[in-house]
Amino acid sequence: MYIAGQSHRSIASHEANGLPFQALTLHLDRTDEVLSILARQDDVAQEQVYLSGVPIFDLQEIAGKAAAIGVHPEQGTTLREMVIENLLLERRKVEAYTAVIREIGEKDLITREILLDILGETETHASELSDF
Repeated sequence: MYIAGQSHRSIASHEANGLPFQALTLHLDRTDEVLSILARQDDVAQEQVYLSGVPIFDLQEIAGKAAAIGVHPEQGTTLREMVIENLLLERRKVEAYTAVIREIGEKDLITREILLDILGETETHASELSDF
């Protein structure tokens, strides 16, 4: 069985490790989400450059800036804890995107549109996590 680019061996190893099918599905969905995030990152970086800003790609610098505003992602010890932590982070992102979109208003329609797309995907992902 071939699912979203995963080989038979990869699926078999997930099943052999005792991950339920629901967890495997979540893993495959996360792969698609990562690809989507990378595409959005490029859009946001291009918009930052267009607005004379400088995008940040260094992961340690990003982590430092996140920590400065109180974002400290942690890794749970169980699948359930990981999903709950991810859900809480997604909800915080929804709040942050909503606030920025509200602040931008009609001043920068392109950035607003990019953020609205990101907000929609983030809300969808949060909803999927809450269903898990």
